[in-house]
Amino acid sequence: MHRSRLVLLGFVLITLAAGLRSKVGTVFPAKILGAGNRKLVTGAAPDSPRSGAVLWSADMETGDLSEWSRPDVPGGPNTGGGVFDSGTATASVDVVSPAHTGIHSAKLYINTLKPAEVSTSGARLFRWLEP
Repeated sequence: MHRSRLVLLGFVLITLAAGLRSKVGTVFPAKILGAGNRKLVTGAAPDSPRSGAVLWSADMETGDLSEWSRPDVPGGPNTGGGVFDSGTATASVDVVSPAHTGIHSAKLYINTLKPAEVSTSGARLFRWLEP
């Protein structure tokens, strides 16, 4: 059971890293499923930006996760997102050699050596305010 959790966690982290490194306009899961370059379409509000417009992006090349908190500093009053860790989880930036662009990627880690705390652990990067 422990080994299958590690394998699943590894798959999730690889998928997340690859998704963050995907070029703008491509849909990583669609490529896996053989959908080619077709874009996924969802219902949109009337005042949403035109299709294909980039609302926000981060390339991690600052060497830290500060891009997730812009336009403010991490933890500031006007922050538009951020890094939220709980339990034994940590989010950081790692230097990786197989990258689509640049040399940095987000690294989300849960220490599974403390099994009592694993069920309450999570590393999260997300946005809620776009410029």
